[in-house]
Amino acid sequence: MEGTFSVESAELFALREGLVLANQLGFKVSWVEVDAINVAAGVNLFKSLDGIAGFVFDDVQVLCKEAGISKCHVISRKGNGLAHNLASLAVSSRRKQLWQGNCPVSLF
Repeated sequence: MEGTFSVESAELFALREGLVLANQLGFKVSWVEVDAINVAAGVNLFKSLDGIAGFVFDDVQVLCKEAGISKCHVISRKGNGLAHNLASLAVSSRRKQLWQGNCPVSLF
């Protein structure tokens, strides 16, 4: 997906895609972590956002409910280097990538 997005929108897109992928692979997810406090608050309190991001937010809420996810935790951006590295890789790559089992050491 190309374009310029707010931090909240980018976090929502990433969360939505992660939930869809986990569902497709049959993973059991108990909680999710994000670094945007507005996103976490919205997921935990079932609030919605305005604008285009609101539609993605609605998808995230439905996916969380279907997966039985009860909590969305806020983590520091500095404390989650792996997520940052994955996001950077996704932005720089023009193709979909999926690793099962082993992933590139450069992410760590």
